[in-house]
Amino acid sequence: MLIKSVVIDFGGVLLRTLDRSYRQKWEQKLGLSDGKLDKLVFRSAAASMSTIGQASQGEVWKSVQDTLSLNTRELEQLKIDFWEGDFFDTTLMDSVKSLRPKFRTAILSNAWMGARELFKDVYSIIEGKTVDKIIISCELGIAKPDPNIYRHTAKQMNVQLGEILFIDDFKDNIESASKLGMKTHLFSIPEEAIELLNNLVK
Repeated sequence: MLIKSVVIDFGGVLLRTLDRSYRQKWEQKLGLSDGKLDKLVFRSAAASMSTIGQASQGEVWKSVQDTLSLNTRELEQLKIDFWEGDFFDTTLMDSVKSLRPKFRTAILSNAWMGARELFKDVYSIIEGKTVDKIIISCELGIAKPDPNIYRHTAKQMNVQLGEILFIDDFKDNIESASKLGMKTHLFSIPEEAIELLNNLVK
């Protein structure tokens, strides 16, 4: 079955943390082991709830504040520093943009409430302009690797599951999509993903 649509993840693929030194400074300050801060932010109960639209970003950070016993000033600085080492891959994004109109394109993201505004205001990713669709877990109430989010995506893209190439950096997400018949690429090396996408339009 020919590929008619390309669906790509956001966090960990288009947006990646390349420099953890800002987070490591906080870990050292708070006596946390390496990588612990990421887990407190991304794997808390509040974060999981926000990913399916049942908690605000404010509630996520309040959970972090309470766990680490931070005052308001410390929390605000942590929030700034936490994202400081992130890198938005404009080269990869340009490859995604180049696929249209030959392929229908989408971003499929497990993300907290407010993600659509973040995509637009910070990264200039706009549904119908940058990509055909932006599909976000917090707006649907389901998240990857739930098979239903892939079925929803195929319906939104007006294609069969087997006509989708899906790019994601989490093995569980890839495996779930593969079981439904989707073509998949486990993201690890940016250059490989860029080459893959560029070859589609040759």
